Amino acid sequence: MRKKSENHNILQQSPQKVGNSPKFYQLSKSIRNLIYRNGFYRTGMRDFAKNAEMSLSNLYVYFPSKDEIGLHHIEEEEKDQISKLEALMKLNPDPKKFFRVWLISKRTDARKGNFIGCPFSSFSYQTEKLDSRIHNSIQNFTIIWEKLLSSYIERAIKNKYLSIQTNSTLLAKRILSYYQGTVAMWRMSQNNSYWKVLEELIYEDLDRNSI
Repeated sequence: MRKKSENHNILQQSPQKVGNSPKFYQLSKSIRNLIYRNGFYRTGMRDFAKNAEMSLSNLYVYFPSKDEIGLHHIEEEEKDQISKLEALMKLNPDPKKFFRVWLISKRTDARKGNFIGCPFSSFSYQTEKLDSRIHNSIQNFTIIWEKLLSSYIERAIKNKYLSIQTNSTLLAKRILSYYQGTVAMWRMSQNNSYWKVLEELIYEDLDRNSI
């Protein structure tokens, strides 16, 4: 029960505070929520200011341009996602347990309306004309994400949860591809059965690589 509670606490924790200013932290939180719900390119500077309950001139003090807001959003999402994944991986060294907790959290958040898609893919799909810094930041996250999962799989091999024959990089790529494909199909169809398909695909790969 204690581990279940710890898993829940990790998944529900708020994003880490940005800088030392409570006002900036609230602004950052407001920006991330608005972009996630409304989309970056559908949201203007006035919308960000209104949602944060501050004047437009004050918003420009923190962010001189909309691209700066987009870059900040992606960087904070990266920190938040990596922090939660690392904590869950540390708490759940067995891949089957880790993915069970992770998938349950995604399905639960989707059912409650707290998860409406991957924030990185959603952002990058909106336009081909991304600011180069934003594009590089998103691209960098995909590399970090893959390396993080691959390193976790390597630890699972070392701890005898998976076969020594397991290709950690390939398995990480397959799981991330399953996940992104599932999220895309789920968003288009609103059919929750895709989450079950994702679970089956991941467990088939884990079983195939088990000792």
